Amino acid sequence: MKKQLIKKVMKIGRRAASRPVLDDRTPDEILGYDEMGIAQGSDPETKSSAEFVSALDLAGDLIGSIRGLPKDLATNPKYMEGYGE
Repeated sequence: MKKQLIKKVMKIGRRAASRPVLDDRTPDEILGYDEMGIAQGSDPETKSSAEFVSALDLAGDLIGSIRGLPKDLATNPKYMEGYGE
């Protein structure tokens, strides 16, 4: 069983490696991180043209959209149990 899984994973790896490279950017260039691991444009002092966008900015319209949940999970002690321990 384990050998079969290894063979399948290796086959997938060989197939992926044989595909042409369509984008020669590094993963960090694609994700927008600099050599220090800091997201480009996240520091207001940076002269980057990229504008920092937070997860809240992207999902802000989803807040409160799921019915049946408290408006703020932090208001229910059950959800906060064990937090910070």
